[in-house]
Amino acid sequence: MENHAVKGYYEILGVARNASKEELTAAYRRLAQKHHPDKGGDEALFKEVKEAYETLIDSELRERYDAGGGSIEDLAKQAILALFFKAIDEGLSIPNGILAMFNSGIYEFKVKLSDARRKRNRLEKEQKRHKMPEFLKEPLRMRILETSAQIQELEKGIQVGEVAKKLIEGGWEPEETTSFSPNPSDSFQAFLYQSRRGQF
Repeated sequence: MENHAVKGYYEILGVARNASKEELTAAYRRLAQKHHPDKGGDEALFKEVKEAYETLIDSELRERYDAGGGSIEDLAKQAILALFFKAIDEGLSIPNGILAMFNSGIYEFKVKLSDARRKRNRLEKEQKRHKMPEFLKEPLRMRILETSAQIQELEKGIQVGEVAKKLIEGGWEPEETTSFSPNPSDSFQAFLYQSRRGQF
Protein backbone atom coordinates (compact mmCIF):
# COMPACT_ATOMS: atom_id res chain seq x y z
CA MET A 1 0.00 0.00 0.00
CA GLU A 2 1.21 3.49 -0.77
CA ASN A 3 2.23 5.61 2.19
CA HIS A 4 -0.34 8.34 1.86
CA ALA A 5 -3.43 9.08 3.87
CA VAL A 6 -6.50 7.19 2.76
CA LYS A 7 -8.95 9.77 1.49
CA GLY A 8 -12.43 9.33 2.88
CA TYR A 9 -15.53 9.47 0.70
CA TYR A 10 -16.66 12.81 2.18
CA GLU A 11 -13.23 14.29 1.51
CA ILE A 12 -13.23 12.98 -2.06
CA LEU A 13 -16.57 14.72 -2.71
CA GLY A 14 -15.59 17.82 -0.70
CA VAL A 15 -18.70 17.72 1.48
CA ALA A 16 -19.41 17.66 5.23
CA ARG A 17 -20.25 14.39 6.99
CA ASN A 18 -23.84 15.60 7.48
CA ALA A 19 -24.28 16.51 3.80
CA SER A 20 -27.77 16.01 2.41
CA LYS A 21 -28.48 13.84 -0.63
CA GLU A 22 -28.95 17.02 -2.65
CA GLU A 23 -25.51 18.28 -1.60
CA LEU A 24 -23.94 14.90 -2.41
CA THR A 25 -25.55 14.91 -5.87
CA ALA A 26 -24.43 18.48 -6.60
CA ALA A 27 -20.85 17.70 -5.55
CA TYR A 28 -20.84 14.50 -7.60
CA ARG A 29 -22.10 16.22 -10.75
CA ARG A 30 -19.50 18.98 -10.46
CA LEU A 31 -16.60 16.55 -9.88
CA ALA A 32 -17.80 13.96 -12.41
CA GLN A 33 -17.88 16.63 -15.09
CA LYS A 34 -14.40 17.82 -14.12
CA HIS A 35 -12.79 14.35 -14.03
CA HIS A 36 -14.78 12.48 -16.71
CA PRO A 37 -12.32 10.63 -19.02
CA ASP A 38 -14.36 11.62 -22.10
CA LYS A 39 -13.67 15.27 -21.25
CA GLY A 40 -9.94 14.82 -20.72
CA GLY A 41 -10.21 14.08 -16.99
CA ASP A 42 -8.36 11.52 -14.88
CA GLU A 43 -10.11 8.15 -15.06
CA ALA A 44 -8.83 7.05 -11.62
CA LEU A 45 -10.15 10.22 -9.97
CA PHE A 46 -13.46 9.87 -11.80
CA LYS A 47 -13.76 6.31 -10.51
CA GLU A 48 -13.04 7.47 -6.92
CA VAL A 49 -15.68 10.18 -7.16
CA LYS A 50 -18.26 7.76 -8.58
CA GLU A 51 -17.53 5.16 -5.88
CA ALA A 52 -17.75 7.76 -3.10
CA TYR A 53 -21.06 9.09 -4.42
CA GLU A 54 -22.65 5.69 -4.94
CA THR A 55 -21.73 4.66 -1.40
CA LEU A 56 -22.89 7.84 0.35
CA ILE A 57 -26.11 8.28 -1.63
CA ASP A 58 -27.27 4.80 -0.55
CA SER A 59 -28.54 5.09 3.06
CA GLU A 60 -27.54 1.55 4.08
CA LEU A 61 -24.04 1.76 2.60
CA ARG A 62 -23.56 5.24 4.08
CA GLU A 63 -24.51 4.03 7.55
CA ARG A 64 -22.02 1.18 7.27
CA TYR A 65 -19.32 3.55 6.03
CA ASP A 66 -20.00 6.08 8.80
CA ALA A 67 -19.70 3.37 11.46
CA GLY A 68 -15.91 3.41 10.98
CA GLY A 69 -15.61 7.14 11.78
CA GLY A 70 -12.98 8.91 13.88
CA SER A 71 -9.50 10.24 13.22
CA ILE A 72 -6.78 7.71 12.46
CA GLU A 73 -4.84 8.70 15.59
CA ASP A 74 -7.92 8.36 17.82
CA LEU A 75 -8.67 4.94 16.36
CA ALA A 76 -5.03 3.93 16.85
CA LYS A 77 -5.13 4.92 20.52
CA GLN A 78 -8.32 2.93 21.03
CA ALA A 79 -6.75 -0.08 19.30
CA ILE A 80 -3.70 0.15 21.60
CA LEU A 81 -5.94 0.12 24.67
CA ALA A 82 -7.97 -2.83 23.37
CA LEU A 83 -4.84 -4.84 22.63
CA PHE A 84 -3.26 -3.86 25.95
CA PHE A 85 -5.94 -5.88 27.75
CA LYS A 86 -5.68 -8.73 25.25
CA ALA A 87 -1.90 -8.84 25.80
CA ILE A 88 -2.43 -9.04 29.56
CA ASP A 89 -5.03 -11.83 29.14
CA GLU A 90 -2.58 -13.80 26.98
CA GLY A 91 0.42 -13.18 29.28
CA LEU A 92 2.37 -11.24 26.64
CA SER A 93 5.03 -8.67 27.46
CA ILE A 94 4.22 -4.97 27.26
CA PRO A 95 4.83 -3.24 24.84
CA ASN A 96 6.50 -5.93 22.69
CA GLY A 97 3.47 -8.21 22.80
CA ILE A 98 1.20 -5.43 21.58
CA LEU A 99 3.62 -4.54 18.78
CA ALA A 100 3.72 -8.20 17.72
CA MET A 101 -0.09 -8.29 17.58
CA PHE A 102 -0.16 -5.14 15.45
CA ASN A 103 2.47 -6.56 13.07
CA SER A 104 0.47 -9.77 12.74
CA GLY A 105 -2.80 -7.90 12.23
CA ILE A 106 -1.33 -5.55 9.63
CA TYR A 107 0.00 -8.54 7.69
CA GLU A 108 -3.43 -10.23 7.83
CA PHE A 109 -5.12 -7.05 6.65
CA LYS A 110 -2.69 -6.68 3.72
CA VAL A 111 -3.48 -10.23 2.59
CA LYS A 112 -7.23 -9.56 2.85
CA LEU A 113 -6.81 -6.23 1.05
CA SER A 114 -5.04 -7.93 -1.84
CA ASP A 115 -7.85 -10.52 -2.06
CA ALA A 116 -10.54 -7.83 -1.95
CA ARG A 117 -8.87 -5.81 -4.71
CA ARG A 118 -8.66 -8.91 -6.92
CA LYS A 119 -12.32 -9.64 -6.22
CA ARG A 120 -13.35 -6.09 -7.16
CA ASN A 121 -11.33 -6.30 -10.39
CA ARG A 122 -13.11 -9.54 -11.33
CA LEU A 123 -16.50 -7.99 -10.57
CA GLU A 124 -15.70 -4.86 -12.59
CA LYS A 125 -14.62 -6.96 -15.58
CA GLU A 126 -17.87 -8.86 -15.35
CA GLN A 127 -19.79 -5.58 -15.16
CA LYS A 128 -18.29 -4.48 -18.50
CA ARG A 129 -19.69 -7.47 -20.35
CA HIS A 130 -22.08 -6.23 -23.04
CA LYS A 131 -24.46 -9.19 -22.90
CA MET A 132 -25.07 -9.23 -19.15
CA PRO A 133 -28.73 -9.95 -18.32
CA GLU A 134 -30.51 -6.83 -17.04
CA PHE A 135 -31.65 -8.49 -13.78
CA LEU A 136 -28.01 -9.11 -12.76
CA LYS A 137 -26.75 -5.54 -13.25
CA GLU A 138 -28.01 -4.02 -9.98
CA PRO A 139 -26.91 -6.90 -7.68
CA LEU A 140 -23.48 -6.80 -9.34
CA ARG A 141 -23.23 -3.02 -8.84
CA MET A 142 -24.11 -3.45 -5.14
CA ARG A 143 -21.49 -6.19 -4.74
CA ILE A 144 -18.85 -3.90 -6.25
CA LEU A 145 -19.82 -1.12 -3.84
CA GLU A 146 -19.73 -3.50 -0.85
CA THR A 147 -16.30 -4.75 -1.90
CA SER A 148 -15.09 -1.17 -2.32
CA ALA A 149 -16.32 -0.35 1.20
CA GLN A 150 -14.46 -3.40 2.51
CA ILE A 151 -11.29 -2.22 0.74
CA GLN A 152 -11.64 1.20 2.40
CA GLU A 153 -12.04 -0.46 5.81
CA LEU A 154 -8.98 -2.63 5.29
CA GLU A 155 -6.87 0.30 4.08
CA LYS A 156 -7.96 2.27 7.11
CA GLY A 157 -7.20 -0.68 9.40
CA ILE A 158 -3.65 -0.92 8.05
CA GLN A 159 -3.17 2.80 8.52
CA VAL A 160 -4.53 2.60 12.09
CA GLY A 161 -2.11 -0.23 12.84
CA GLU A 162 0.89 1.65 11.47
CA VAL A 163 0.01 4.79 13.47
CA ALA A 164 -0.54 2.70 16.61
CA LYS A 165 2.91 1.14 16.24
CA LYS A 166 4.49 4.61 15.98
CA LEU A 167 2.60 5.75 19.07
CA ILE A 168 3.78 2.74 21.08
CA GLU A 169 7.37 3.14 19.90
CA GLY A 170 7.17 6.84 20.85
CA GLY A 171 6.08 5.97 24.38
CA TRP A 172 2.46 7.19 24.14
CA GLU A 173 0.46 6.80 27.35
CA PRO A 174 -3.29 7.39 27.63
CA GLU A 175 -4.58 10.39 29.54
CA GLU A 176 -7.11 9.86 32.30
CA THR A 177 -9.79 11.34 30.05
CA THR A 178 -9.17 8.88 27.18
CA SER A 179 -12.45 7.14 26.46
CA PHE A 180 -12.38 3.41 25.83
CA SER A 181 -15.01 0.84 25.05
CA PRO A 182 -14.00 -2.41 26.79
CA ASN A 183 -16.04 -4.47 24.33
CA PRO A 184 -13.86 -4.75 21.21
CA SER A 185 -16.82 -5.64 19.00
CA ASP A 186 -18.40 -2.24 19.70
CA SER A 187 -16.27 -0.33 17.23
CA PHE A 188 -13.75 -0.36 14.42
CA GLN A 189 -11.01 0.62 16.87
CA ALA A 190 -10.20 -2.93 17.94
CA PHE A 191 -9.70 -3.96 14.35
CA LEU A 192 -7.35 -6.81 15.13
CA TYR A 193 -10.04 -8.56 17.14
CA GLN A 194 -12.37 -8.30 14.17
CA SER A 195 -9.73 -9.65 11.83
CA ARG A 196 -9.00 -12.68 13.98
CA ARG A 197 -12.69 -13.48 14.39
CA GLY A 198 -13.29 -13.35 10.65
CA GLN A 199 -15.48 -10.25 10.76
CA PHE A 200 -13.69 -8.77 7.71
